[in-house]
Amino acid sequence: MKNVYLFNNGRIQRKDSTIYLVFEDGTKKTLPIENTENLHVFAEMDFNTSFFNLMNQKDVNIHFYNYYGYYSGSYTPRRKKVAGFVDVQQAAHVLDLNKRLYIAQQFVYSAIHHMLRNIRRYKDEVEPFIDEITQLKKQVADATDIQTLMGIEGKFALLTINALMQLLKILIFNFQRGKSVRLQIQLMHLFHLAIV
Repeated sequence: MKNVYLFNNGRIQRKDSTIYLVFEDGTKKTLPIENTENLHVFAEMDFNTSFFNLMNQKDVNIHFYNYYGYYSGSYTPRRKKVAGFVDVQQAAHVLDLNKRLYIAQQFVYSAIHHMLRNIRRYKDEVEPFIDEITQLKKQVADATDIQTLMGIEGKFALLTINALMQLLKILIFNFQRGKSVRLQIQLMHLFHLAIV
């Protein structure tokens, strides 16, 4: 599945199960709707209801943006198999504090677990941070309310940022000294971790 971006003004027409983009200059282009998940519209476009019916059948989301490129809104197709059971269960979990806390603990635990997996590659450089983050990981299960859990998550975020900054300093220093290509790759990997 892919995203399709529309930047030229025009009209979208449906003929059977085919979608045509008709631009202002009269040129036509087919839109591959079968393998499209999201349609991003940045231009002035004309649609009709048969087009939206097909988007609903093919489960394609349409996202609209204004003249300046800011998000305006979306058309999301109706869910196919709506039984309501999942919605009711999700609402019940939000209302029950113990279930809600358990789900939140799992999110925080997972975030800590995966960040530890990533920074353990550089254990020699950031061992004190790894030890502190490991202690926080043990505290997640002991959290008795959401505020305590949010405090643990905040401490984890701060420790993670400090660990990544420490690694960046070391890798940049080695990079400037002309160290190996491996350090350059590590630096790019670390930069990716910092962004995510």
